[in-house]
Amino acid sequence: MYLRNYPADILKVVLSLLVVLGHINSPYTYSIFSFHMPFFFILSGFFLDKNVIFKNIIVKDSKRLLLPFLVFSILGFVTEILKRIILSRDLSSIFEVLIDAYFFINSEAAYYGFALWFLPVLFLGKQMSFYMLNQRFLLFSFFLSFVLMTELDVVRYIVNLPFGVGKAYFVCSYIIFGHLYFRFSATNKNAAWIFSVLYLLLFIDKLPYFDIGGGQVPGNISQILFPIFLFCLVYPLLTLFRFSLFSKVLSFVTPSLMLIYLLHPYTNNISFVFFNVFLGDNLWYATFFGSVLLLSPVIFLKHKFSHWKIFEYV
Repeated sequence: MYLRNYPADILKVVLSLLVVLGHINSPYTYSIFSFHMPFFFILSGFFLDKNVIFKNIIVKDSKRLLLPFLVFSILGFVTEILKRIILSRDLSSIFEVLIDAYFFINSEAAYYGFALWFLPVLFLGKQMSFYMLNQRFLLFSFFLSFVLMTELDVVRYIVNLPFGVGKAYFVCSYIIFGHLYFRFSATNKNAAWIFSVLYLLLFIDKLPYFDIGGGQVPGNISQILFPIFLFCLVYPLLTLFRFSLFSKVLSFVTPSLMLIYLLHPYTNNISFVFFNVFLGDNLWYATFFGSVLLLSPVIFLKHKFSHWKIFEYV
């Protein structure tokens, strides 16, 4: 029988809400971008099974990650083109948007699928991490090269390589850490907490900034390690709570997190137009709650009609 990892579930729910908030012009956007996407990659490493057949992982992740990327990126382009036509905006830059979205897998692509970069990068990152976890020499070589290229300030250029290859290389460090942490976490968690707190105090004045999709990542290893130490502090704390009391709520919400990620650019925009354009004020908190409210029916639809074919992939 499969036992849910409740701390991981609650963390994914919180991170999904932070993604919605992070893509709204709020006072907390910079702080959110200091850790939220690395956390997603770390959690993906929790569930990476290095003992399965490599071909099976490719097939499974192609359906779960690449198929939604293709479908929702096309939907994003259609929506963007229709919006520009209706609002009489320039269409000449659409080709540039296509290059950013599909060639560079860049979140700077100015269309409704700007957040979709995460899906192909996670796909590539998982395949690369799987292969390295099964080849110890490659694993050692990866970490050695990663530290070296970070200290030489080369990683910030690598993340902008075409087809998301550089971004996948960068996030492998978090995926592999998540895999190893989940299986070999230290028994003396108190010492890990103390060490993590001391390390995080180094960033009390200036947090690192991770816009991985946009190709903006920290230029030194101490900043790149920030999300890892923060995770080592947060995750053990979550294990102290009895989230099993909320098991029904978590089992209701977590299957819809992919849909929330895919649809939040649309609900953010609708909520922004309503609260900021019609009401004429920069109500970022209203935009956030309005977007979450608009996403709520998605959760109910997924729960009620989970047997539908379309929900097998999202």
